[in-house]
Amino acid sequence: MAFIHVDYAVRAYDVLNWQDMRPTEAGSDMRWLIRSAMRTMYPATGPFKCVTDTGLDDLLDRYFKEAPHMLTWGLRSAVLAYHLLPIMTVFVPLPAFLLPKTWQSKHADRLARHPIYLLRSLAIPIKMVAGLAWATDPDHRRALGMAPMGTDPGTWRTT
Repeated sequence: MAFIHVDYAVRAYDVLNWQDMRPTEAGSDMRWLIRSAMRTMYPATGPFKCVTDTGLDDLLDRYFKEAPHMLTWGLRSAVLAYHLLPIMTVFVPLPAFLLPKTWQSKHADRLARHPIYLLRSLAIPIKMVAGLAWATDPDHRRALGMAPMGTDPGTWRTT
């Protein structure tokens, strides 16, 4: 296609961290797309690590095993829409994971501030799950002057 510059295809390999996006288990149901969207919304800044460097894989395993199906399908739908909507935010007909990092950041910001509420609300499930992994990381809690969280007792599953 003539409108896609060759530089995008060459840069795609450099922009993406392919090892980071590999499935963590067989049949990982969009796991690499989920990690890509969350990495853009919670990047490493200052003393804080990127969300993909926290316990995100363990959290996603538990989330898909224990959360109600409506929530898991909501996350999957939001991630799929997130990757298909750069045409409406940065006006480039590429999926979000192929955009350069600066455009990925711009896409995430513009999607979260979009004037149409339906599009703006797509960021909520992605940020909610990524925020759980980010906020429970012991290094982040220590940097914020908070005590590390204890282990999950799992009591809600038995009551």
